[in-house]
Amino acid sequence: MDQPIDPAIDPYSLTRFPRDVAKAYAAMLMGRKTTNGDWADNTKKNLFKKKKIDLNQYPIEEVKAAVFEAIPPLAGWDSSPYRWDGLQYIESSIILDTIEILAYEYDVPALPVHDSIIIPTKDVDLARKVLSSCFQRHTGCLPMLKVKG
Repeated sequence: MDQPIDPAIDPYSLTRFPRDVAKAYAAMLMGRKTTNGDWADNTKKNLFKKKKIDLNQYPIEEVKAAVFEAIPPLAGWDSSPYRWDGLQYIESSIILDTIEILAYEYDVPALPVHDSIIIPTKDVDLARKVLSSCFQRHTGCLPMLKVKG
């Protein structure tokens, strides 16, 4: 949407709300066609189950305003050409391309796990480079990557 986000800053941490609350709003929004509406029951249930956070304590209009200030492209969600299914397709294409390049060009095994891959520890730097390249090719942006070990 031609509105850059600084990759060195976690945009969810820029609100006055707990990071998990801001992230829950953004994730919930991605599944909707409009920015209107209350907290989804499933969002409330899952966040309470995982993090013991009661979203009823966070007025959605206040969280929405804070998230839109921290992540301006989301404010245009109602008229955005992007929707969850298109974004999910791009994400899966990035992961598949990464796995194929690692396997066929470098003989490195990689297993997909949602929006990440499992690879041998010795190949972390190579996988980071390949994944970044695939992400940039599909989105025009560089990703923020996190290595878990």
